[in-house]
Amino acid sequence: MIDYNLKETRQEWRETWKSKGVDDRVVCGMDDHDFDIILGYICKYKPKHILEYGSGESTYLINKQLEALGYGGKITSYENNQYWYNKIKTGGLDDYNSVIYAECNMLEERMLNKVCVRYEHPLEHLADVDLVLIDGPDLRDYNPCADTTVNLMDLVNYTGNQIPFYIDGRRGTQMFYDELGYTRDIKKIML
Repeated sequence: MIDYNLKETRQEWRETWKSKGVDDRVVCGMDDHDFDIILGYICKYKPKHILEYGSGESTYLINKQLEALGYGGKITSYENNQYWYNKIKTGGLDDYNSVIYAECNMLEERMLNKVCVRYEHPLEHLADVDLVLIDGPDLRDYNPCADTTVNLMDLVNYTGNQIPFYIDGRRGTQMFYDELGYTRDIKKIML
């Protein structure tokens, strides 16, 4: 296991969160197993620009790890839930100003017979991304329930490069990228 002080860092942000009067009962997302894989990958491969969909504790912990490693890596994180975005901004989870609000809209047409959504943001400043993390949006918020987000596909098409990625849960998203033939899943790389 990589020594990245997960317990101490998690306690640090929770204390900050509480000191700012933000309710911490609804903190969800990645678990320790996810962080072992992601932070282990960051320690080993040192990606320069990480792109994350779905902000929160993961954004904070990754920023702390990047700071500790000191090699110049950064994270850009998109959040589509305005309520959660405000909690992140006021609760001390975005000390590095990495979180950006972006609408996430359902696409009119299905792809690979899947109901798809897309975070709406420009791609130009993301051409150097060398790791993508997908932990959002909450696909249950769409009617009908969405299967996947297409932003990793958009970025790969834009850059022309396969990009290492991690998908937290989201079986429909995993299946979508499997069907597209994406092979750079860091869960497999780190085995």
